[in-house]
Amino acid sequence: MLTTAFDISNDEREKGPDGKTPPSRFLVLAGFISEAAAWTEFDKDWRARLAQDNLPYFHMQRFEQCNGIFAGWRRYEPRWQGLLSDLLEIVKDHAYHKFGVVVQSDPAMMFFTSDPDRRHHMLSLAVATIGADVEVWRVQHQYSYHPEMVIEQGDPGKE
Repeated sequence: MLTTAFDISNDEREKGPDGKTPPSRFLVLAGFISEAAAWTEFDKDWRARLAQDNLPYFHMQRFEQCNGIFAGWRRYEPRWQGLLSDLLEIVKDHAYHKFGVVVQSDPAMMFFTSDPDRRHHMLSLAVATIGADVEVWRVQHQYSYHPEMVIEQGDPGKE
């Protein structure tokens, strides 16, 4: 059985003078497709690699900026490079194909003028777009069944 695994990311905005956080300008939905059994192996290998560095999770934005649980890690040093290289190899070993979409807030909201819930609508557009891409890939690769779509809900211990 095919399963897609996706993760959501958006630009983190700081609170304004009014104490409110403005809506995100961008939402990114990206992920991979593989067989369900391969995802079990992926999860095992991914967690084992993170455990080598005593990491409870991996977030690329924090990793790239060397903050949060990656504070003190300096980019391009052997530890930094080794983790990134190993994680990319794990993805390469288990995933059949990658997918991604970026939704920009202002143009997306032209479709939803009566409802200001930007994040919900941005996610709806991203899921619809990426779902269509997955369906095209499925047909091109002659899979007879539709893949299950899984979207990451967040990681325990996320800062």
